[in-house]
Amino acid sequence: MSADYTGHRSPEVESFIVEAEGSPIGFLQYWRATERSGGIDMFLVPEARGRGLGPDAAGATADFLLYECGWTDVIVDPLIDNERAIRAFARAGFVAERESRDEETGKPCLIMVMRRSESS
Repeated sequence: MSADYTGHRSPEVESFIVEAEGSPIGFLQYWRATERSGGIDMFLVPEARGRGLGPDAAGATADFLLYECGWTDVIVDPLIDNERAIRAFARAGFVAERESRDEETGKPCLIMVMRRSESS
């Protein structure tokens, strides 16, 4: 199954199946906006939500991009009415920056950012 969803848009978009205890529980992709910045998109199956797995996956991916790949900032853009996702991204370390509109749906979203710390 993962072959159907991962690797086709590399290097602009890198896609992954999120697993917990060896079972697939979601999908995560990161995409480049510039050489040193970009964003993360993620969803988890309903059964995996509320267990801290989303913040773990988003936080680990952001740390990898910031500290291993040299990015300066990573964004996420959950829909404004997706309070669960907003809380999960905040737990992962993302900070709300501004409201915007989703480019595909036109629905209101919240731009949240994680930046590389100056000491790193």
